[in-house]
Amino acid sequence: MPAQQRDDFPANIKNTLAARTGHACSNPSCRALTSGPQADEQRATNIGVAAHITAAISGGPRYDRSLSQEQRAGIVNGIWLCQNCAHAIDVDQTRYSVAVLYHWKLEAEYAAHLNLGKPRSTTPNVTANLVPLETIRVVQDRRDSRWNTGSNGETPIMFVTFHGTITEVSGNAIRVVGAEILTPPVDAEMILICNNHDACRPQFLRPREVANINLTFILPSENIPPTEEIWTSSIILIDQFGNRHELPNCQFHNPFKL
Repeated sequence: MPAQQRDDFPANIKNTLAARTGHACSNPSCRALTSGPQADEQRATNIGVAAHITAAISGGPRYDRSLSQEQRAGIVNGIWLCQNCAHAIDVDQTRYSVAVLYHWKLEAEYAAHLNLGKPRSTTPNVTANLVPLETIRVVQDRRDSRWNTGSNGETPIMFVTFHGTITEVSGNAIRVVGAEILTPPVDAEMILICNNHDACRPQFLRPREVANINLTFILPSENIPPTEEIWTSSIILIDQFGNRHELPNCQFHNPFKL
């Protein structure tokens, strides 16, 4: 069987990722410079890595099968790190999630923007949270939000489908990178999220853009209501900054119990 092909970044994207951070590691606990001179004045040393936020190949850290090859090798999926931090994010995927890495990337690029052209002595404090806390607002469409039962082989499961709209409110380009369902707290699998860009995973929402959003969760059978027609829970959407936007008291009806 032929080896899988990695969707690596081309040289121009690697160079742009490095330049957008000022050739500094994007990890906020590191920020090490990644380039400098060698003893040979004709040469320079680079210890920076254009790392993939979602893996370049199936089976890799945080691999996202919904991305195309172009998206996987595109600049949106890249983050500039030193070699140590690039290794660390791939051996601890739980700690370094997609949302965390997006947050690092945007913080590092914004810090470089603030520092651009300023002497070191007047460098502003860039350790604070520089990204907006409220980026999106979500409204549920209760008419089309439903729950139903099914099975995974012989195991009964519950499907919960959320329909609504999402609005960008911070004036930034925003991407939803995760979703959770609460009340009761369960491990839920998000199997679909889409908007009016007609993509399985949303493209970035433009500033003030309004889009449709659809979420489907698979829950364990113990969450299936015994008789109730309406099932109530809370939905949380997570943006690329790591912000968590909760929409409480969402209601889901069972069309077969109406």
